[in-house]
Amino acid sequence: FSAEAGKPVTALVHAASINSPLVPKFEVLDAAGRVVAEQMPHPCTGSDASLKFTPKAAGKYRLRIADARANGGQAFVYRLTVTTADVP
Repeated sequence: FSAEAGKPVTALVHAASINSPLVPKFEVLDAAGRVVAEQMPHPCTGSDASLKFTPKAAGKYRLRIADARANGGQAFVYRLTVTTADVP
């Protein structure tokens, strides 16, 4: 996704709430592959995992999502929302 410098971005993951066995662990990487943000220890209300970050530079960023227990399969689905809107 593309982000503007100084404009906060929030990412929310829903998994358990859609009956997925995924225990999400996720982070944001910059165009060079460096981790620039990690999920918060306590997710935003209504999500299974979330992160908030403010990019220092405009450009392309990538979200990397994995199962925290290193499991996987077709049942490990999730719903991802990335927004610049205010999130409680």
